[in-house]
Parts: sequence; structure tokens; C-alpha cells
Amino acid sequence: MHLREILEPHRPELIDAVVMGLRASGAPHYQTVDPGLLARRAATLVDAFVAADGEPEPFIGYIQQLSHERITEGYYLNEIQTALNLLDQRAWAAVAEHAGPADVVRLVARVCRAVGAAKDELARIYLLRTRQAEERVVHLERQLKELFKGTDGGVVPED
Repeated sequence: MHLREILEPHRPELIDAVVMGLRASGAPHYQTVDPGLLARRAATLVDAFVAADGEPEPFIGYIQQLSHERITEGYYLNEIQTALNLLDQRAWAAVAEHAGPADVVRLVARVCRAVGAAKDELARIYLLRTRQAEERVVHLERQLKELFKGTDGGVVPED
């Protein structure tokens, strides 16, 4: 039995759980996003997870795209992690409720592996983008200091 066979019939439940959980989370961006957009995004997340069938690589590919989009929109790391946690919890529950006893442990392990790998990739991307932003700030500070070097105003203090 494949994970996809368990999750596909419960796709609407997974989407609803993610949407309701995000709305209840208190995360700033999920409070203000259009409800229809949030539902579409939750559906895309669930669809990517179900299509990956517990394989980390395809789901990581989706998370890479998602993280770059959400970073650009100003979403915080913990907001996206919340979405993954909600997906993880509901997928676990669906497997526990609907998989046969011989398949439960194997399928739950697939859920954990795929979501865990996605969380690792998400954190890696956020860390990389944070480092890049910090390096850009340092570079701009140096440029400002050089620009104002020798002026009487000394707008940018020397270290």
C-alpha cells in the first residue's frame, strides 16, 4: 500500500485541517491573507505532499519553490513550519485511522521522513537568505562609510 492511496481520499480533510490550523495559529500572515488564497495554497501544499507519496525529494522541490515565494512575501520561518506541522499531524492521523496494521508504521515513517526533510530544507533556505541579507547590509555599510569618508558631516560613524 502506498501513502498516496491513504491520503488521496482524505485530501479535503487535510486541506481543511491546514487552513483551520493556520487561521488559529495567530501567525500574522495567515490572519491577513485572503481566505480563498489560503485555501488554494493549502491545497497546493497537500497536493504536493500526496503526489510525493512519502518520497522526500519531490516534496523538497516543492518546498524550495514555496520558501522562496514566501520569503519574498515576508513570511516568517515559523509560519511555514506551522503549515508543515499541521500537514504532518493530519497525515499521521489519516494513516493511523485508515491504514492496515501491517502498513501503519511504514507509512507513518514515510510521512515523518518527507516532512522532516522538507523542514530541514526550509530552515536551510531561510538561514542562507538571512546570511545573504546580513552580508548585503555589511556591504552597504561599507559603501556608505566610503561615500561619506572625508566629509564634514560624518553621517555614518566609523567603527
